[in-house]
Amino acid sequence: MVARRVFWTVCVVVGLSAALQQATAAIENPVFESAKLGPAGHDRGFTLSADQWLGVRFETQEPTEVSSIGGHVAEMLPGRLFIAVFPVDGSMPPSPPSIGDAVFVAVFEAPSRSTEVRIPTDFLLPAGEWAIVFGSGAAGATGHGAMPGQDSDIGAPRYFSKDRDSWTEGGFGKARFFINGKAPEKVSPGGTRPARMLEHA
Repeated sequence: MVARRVFWTVCVVVGLSAALQQATAAIENPVFESAKLGPAGHDRGFTLSADQWLGVRFETQEPTEVSSIGGHVAEMLPGRLFIAVFPVDGSMPPSPPSIGDAVFVAVFEAPSRSTEVRIPTDFLLPAGEWAIVFGSGAAGATGHGAMPGQDSDIGAPRYFSKDRDSWTEGGFGKARFFINGKAPEKVSPGGTRPARMLEHA
């Protein structure tokens, strides 16, 4: 088994200024989007809890320097949620579901009415099969949230969920997950800049 470094961060997401969003967008490229953002402002949808995590699978063709990650979510009960990136083993992340298998985890506060949450980050994701997962009940996240399910799928996203102690294919849809980044910066012939460990906020 290949050893993995887990990158953790704790974020308080309360909104970003238009200037910051424009500056970020100028240097980011979409690596993966499950759906285009639909109407915001919802306070319900597909549940995010300790018992139910929601995810989608994607593939990277080359190493990618991840600059931000996020999705369309809302808070239903107070407390933080997490977003994580898991390796895909066969058709699903390793089982039984465990946050310890994630290669990246961020904990954040979701808005009370749904909107797109964008978490800045900086880590290197190798080429391979991966999954973005939102949830609670792990990594210090204790909240209860939702993904509205009002977004517009791009192609045929491979959605799945954690149902208590196992992964389940499908079960929800029209949910926006995304990850942005770029090819890693070269620091020497044949080399790349290593990812940096993120500090707790």
